[in-house]
Amino acid sequence: MDDLNQNPLMQRLESSSSLPTLPHILLRIMEVCDQEDTQFRELSQLIDKDPALSSKILSLVNSTRYGLPNKVRSIEQALPLIGMEAVKNAAICASIHQVFAKMEGGALFNLKSFWKHSLTCAGLAKLIAQRIRYPNPEEAFLAGLIHDLGKLVLWVNLPREYAALLRRIKEQPGGLLLEEAKLGATHSEVGGWLIRKWNLNSLLADAVSFHHEPLHRMVQSFPLVKIVYAANALCSSQELPAGERMRVLDALFGLSQEETDSLSGQAEMLVGDTAKALGIEINGREEAERMGKQDHQAQETLSQAVKDLSLVLGALQGLSQATGENELIRVLYQGMDILLGLKRVVFFRYDGKRDLLVMKGFSDNHTVSSAEDLVLPVAQSASLLAESLLQNKPCNSFNPAPGSSPSLLDEQIKHFLKQEGIFCLPLSAYKKRIGVLVIGLPRGELQGLLKKEKLVSLLAHQSALALYGEELRQNQLQTIQAERWASTATMTQKVVHEVNNPLAIIKNYLKILDQKLRQEQMAMEEIRIINEEIERVSGLLGQLSQFSAPKAQRYEFIDLNALIADLAAISREPLSVFSGIQVHLDLDPALPKTASQKDNLKQILINLMKNAAEAAGREGNITISTRYLQAPLPQGFPALKEILPKGDLIEIKVQDDGPGIPETMRLKLFEPFTSTKGEGHQGLGLAIVYSLVKELRGTIACQSSRESGTCFAVTLPLEV
Repeated sequence: MDDLNQNPLMQRLESSSSLPTLPHILLRIMEVCDQEDTQFRELSQLIDKDPALSSKILSLVNSTRYGLPNKVRSIEQALPLIGMEAVKNAAICASIHQVFAKMEGGALFNLKSFWKHSLTCAGLAKLIAQRIRYPNPEEAFLAGLIHDLGKLVLWVNLPREYAALLRRIKEQPGGLLLEEAKLGATHSEVGGWLIRKWNLNSLLADAVSFHHEPLHRMVQSFPLVKIVYAANALCSSQELPAGERMRVLDALFGLSQEETDSLSGQAEMLVGDTAKALGIEINGREEAERMGKQDHQAQETLSQAVKDLSLVLGALQGLSQATGENELIRVLYQGMDILLGLKRVVFFRYDGKRDLLVMKGFSDNHTVSSAEDLVLPVAQSASLLAESLLQNKPCNSFNPAPGSSPSLLDEQIKHFLKQEGIFCLPLSAYKKRIGVLVIGLPRGELQGLLKKEKLVSLLAHQSALALYGEELRQNQLQTIQAERWASTATMTQKVVHEVNNPLAIIKNYLKILDQKLRQEQMAMEEIRIINEEIERVSGLLGQLSQFSAPKAQRYEFIDLNALIADLAAISREPLSVFSGIQVHLDLDPALPKTASQKDNLKQILINLMKNAAEAAGREGNITISTRYLQAPLPQGFPALKEILPKGDLIEIKVQDDGPGIPETMRLKLFEPFTSTKGEGHQGLGLAIVYSLVKELRGTIACQSSRESGTCFAVTLPLEV
């Protein structure tokens, strides 16, 4: 499929103004039919809005194709008799003919013959489906009707080339596919491609795409593909001799010649009645009058509606790929911009616990901020936003109720959006209030917005569902994390007790080793560092055993450069010998001592170094650097001014030259139980680092790419 989209012929057809699109009413019918809770009354009311389509469906229902004993006089009456799927397929049949009804044939391309062949193939496909007990005969009828759709597309879009092609094959019958391939694709490939663009059933597209494949390939295909292949073979008297046609039916379904002849006879009886019901001329003269000005305008309106729906579908696809609330709101803003060119849009998220509407960013430049810039109380509020949310209906400031005056809150929002008025659209999902979308616009653009209100509402509703789903996901994540911590707590005491025993033995042996080596002054510095680390591990285990009520941490003045040098000293040789990893230090000599918690700093650094070593792989590099940031802060740190305490800062960077972290993982990098390292890693290291940095009133950031590796930057206040 991807290769076909890159085909120059397909790209030419894609950009053609003559490429047909399905009617808007049909797209809506398909959408309603696909909903699980659709009622017959809802669908019948939708179809009744299009009298022409309704009339065609009733004609089909009352034709010999269905063989109903009594005449059906309404869509609502027809639905229980033939089923929702049959009505949907009948609507598609009628609409596809309507799309191509304005086509003109010619001596080389006879439209009457084309439709007669298509209807015959459709009738045979339905009869074969019933014969082999295929569960959806109506789908088989539809597939047969559209199997040669690619011929119409090529004739309309390449009139000269296709006419010349038809002249050539008229002199040499049987060479249609070879000649079409010279254009870039056969009619079966073009037809399948168009059906996929229309988002119809993928098996329909396959049935159209493969109806000219060799017979031996058909034997292993899905039933619908076989049915259309056999139906086309049975009614293609010019392409296949009678014996070959019989062989196809026998090979695919084991049908005898007698059964095949019977199917052909029944299909001929269906063709005329179905053609009459659909308004397709197969024996009379073709229409010669062109569409009038009114019809042309209607077609333009229809085309624009389909284009708008395509834009909405693109935005909906963006919602399905977005992660996190802010990203979902950003996609919503972008969709409003693409669909209507609306740039002055703001979304207010409903906070049910506090009964507030909280602004979540602003659509200008599609930025989303976590800051709560505007907060509106809902209870007893006269604002249009509260009215829209509570009554679950759109409201606007251009049509106020008689005797009412705009609230001060509404006036402030208009000023904020710098527009004449506001249009409020409520967002809800499963009867849960999600928020209000507020659109700022001039009075003259209100009617344009109202004309597209259904599309805007569709985008808003899907956004509400996505935001609701994200809320459920976050709640579930918190529950899972809480359960994991709870299960961990039951084992903590036993683990602490067991680990302390070997630690005590190691400490005793270090004391003995210290006494033996003291006289020779060998490895004394290394023994000191190891002793300190064992003390720190004991302290951590002590905290772990009482993690439900952790003790207050002790602050002290620390030489951060010396601390990093100690950690590098005990890790450099093992990393170099066993993994070939080189550790590099770039420590700012002007770095003063900082008031902090030594154990927490060690834990942060060890976790980041361990992460970097695992990412760097064999023979990689780790660089640890420090920097003294004196107030006022450098230009590159505007965001930190609002987060960190005023005054001087220190910065620690741990960088590796590994392959980088995937973008999807970076979005939740500091969440517990998130890891890129596969089985055996619990994903706690960075979550612990994040928590410890926050305890020290600092910030941590990550920059990562495939080219430059990963760098974690920790920024801490010099003084608490």
